[in-house]
Amino acid sequence: VAGPPRSAAWSMLVMAVRHAFLPHGYPYTVTSNYAAFHAWRFCSVLCSSFNMSLATSTLLQAVGHVRATTTAGVASTQWLLRDGFGSLGSVVFAWWRGGRVDAEVKAWQLRSDIGFTCGLLLDLCTAFAPHRFFQLASMASLLKGASAMGAGATIAALRKTFTREQNP
Repeated sequence: VAGPPRSAAWSMLVMAVRHAFLPHGYPYTVTSNYAAFHAWRFCSVLCSSFNMSLATSTLLQAVGHVRATTTAGVASTQWLLRDGFGSLGSVVFAWWRGGRVDAEVKAWQLRSDIGFTCGLLLDLCTAFAPHRFFQLASMASLLKGASAMGAGATIAALRKTFTREQNP
């Protein structure tokens, strides 16, 4: 059984990708800088993913070093508490700024990106100071949690700036 011709299959794939990733009515329903912003945003997210993988690898190596000098229960407790600090950072940011980031969307997005990057750097520092794993990893988790909450609070308002009036 032969499938659709290659050009028809390609057209269907392109349409499916456009439907999945682009807003309805693109490019007529968004501003001219929409594609450029999201292309750079994609690069930023990709780099952030690589950085997070590197930081996670470093954390696992550092916690392995900690486990060699302490019991598994202590290391597990430290890991869980580190995650708790990330949740605490999210809660504190939501309480402190909450819905009041709309007035300075771009500034808060930048602050969130910087905070998240600083958190990743602290994660990387655990490789150089595994004896300070808990302190560094907890502070990193706190920063990343608050930054993720800040970025999440700004993204809807930031994306709205790319829509044109009368957007369905």
